[in-house]
Amino acid sequence: MLAPHLEMGGADKFNLDLIACLQRDHEYEVSVVTTRSSPHRWREQFERLTPDVFLLHELVPVEGYSRFILNLMDTKKPDTVLITNSRIAYRLLPSLRTARGPSFVDYLHMEDSDAEGFPRLSLRYAAYLDCTIVSSEHLKRRLIEAGGDANRIQVATTNINPELWDRSHCDLASIRAKYGVREGVPVIAFVARLCRQKQPDVMATVLKKIRDGGLAFVCLVAGEGDYQGWLEKFIAKHRFDQIKLLGAVPSEQVRELLAISDVYFMPSENEGIALTLFEAMSMGVPVLAADVGGQAELVSADCGILIQPGPSQVEEYANALQRLLADHELRARMGARSRERIRDHFTLDKMGKRMTELFGCAASTSSLIPRAAPQDLVPAEEPHRRWRGLMNTAGLLLSPRNFGLKLRNLRLLGRILLSREKRLQLAGYFNPRYYLSHNPDLKASGVAPLIHYVVQGYREDRLPSPHFDAAGRGGINPMLWRINQRD
Repeated sequence: MLAPHLEMGGADKFNLDLIACLQRDHEYEVSVVTTRSSPHRWREQFERLTPDVFLLHELVPVEGYSRFILNLMDTKKPDTVLITNSRIAYRLLPSLRTARGPSFVDYLHMEDSDAEGFPRLSLRYAAYLDCTIVSSEHLKRRLIEAGGDANRIQVATTNINPELWDRSHCDLASIRAKYGVREGVPVIAFVARLCRQKQPDVMATVLKKIRDGGLAFVCLVAGEGDYQGWLEKFIAKHRFDQIKLLGAVPSEQVRELLAISDVYFMPSENEGIALTLFEAMSMGVPVLAADVGGQAELVSADCGILIQPGPSQVEEYANALQRLLADHELRARMGARSRERIRDHFTLDKMGKRMTELFGCAASTSSLIPRAAPQDLVPAEEPHRRWRGLMNTAGLLLSPRNFGLKLRNLRLLGRILLSREKRLQLAGYFNPRYYLSHNPDLKASGVAPLIHYVVQGYREDRLPSPHFDAAGRGGINPMLWRINQRD
């Protein structure tokens, strides 16, 4: 498994569940290789499942990633290499795809319109992949519409363990007491990263609307992220004691929150199928969420309510939430049907069996995929690299893609460069050597590293240094935003 990091979140939770299923039920051995510098907060959870966890940024320079993985493949002789959300792994595919090697498969969670998003990378490197597995029929259709080969795109939903995610195992009275929620007060759960994609600002605006309408409730918010400061200010400004911010919490605590919840609310901007929807439904909690990605494939009309994002979404979410909170019987029916739907169709054992079948199919077609010859893997010398770098940098700046946003970021960079204090902050946040060593494609192109990160790199989820990882505001580069917000 080639993954970017070992962090709290739906993608890595799926990786953990998949490894557990493959090893427990299908006699697999799994090695995990990460390709991105990160705190790796879930490292211990992965190491409980397999001793073979390799964090490349701690072991070799980025130029050695390909050789390390090839040596590992030569030692372990894997049947399958699975890429999950690692941009570097896609870019290394031409060098990893050698003769007599394993089959190569990638897994995609959600649609992403960005040119460097994972669906686009999957399509770009499709010639080196035996199979692309996606989390929903919706995403499969989108890939086929974008030119993907329908025969090599298969669906396997992420799923959940309903025996573990079961409200009946929980002492509801003690959990309510733990979080200070009085008996009889409805509980709304919001469990997600506090980032633009999950739209916590929409959540807060909707909750204010129903609170001002006189409804009593408590909303338990589990997660951390770039919108945390905004939420704290919103709560203070509106004296919103009904919203309780809990920070990032482990899965065991998420189960507690869902056990006492009456509604799970998630007004995302985009999704594949959010893992937290599986968790909530398995716990018997009706869902109020965005009708995006493949979420309608999981949340049927008798399990919850889905709302199309758009100008009227706040009003529609508020009306739906009022309806759910006011009708106990409706919530009970939806919750019971939600759990039934998970148990019938979306269990982890079904996911493990499906993934194993697809790995087998990929292996059977692997010989049909063209392999790179060893001589093709040696990069050619570039005597005019400096000139090429200037041209690539100029092309990056003059490209019409997101041109207005580029200008805004460049103006912010100009303000920083004119201030000695801000230049010192910039030097602390941006490490050009780190940026190039962790992005081999940029090193080869010769593009100016600071300019690349300022106008494009941050949108591709690249890090300016090992110690900086934050989102921006309104699309603005997060590093520039953080330095300039001190004005």
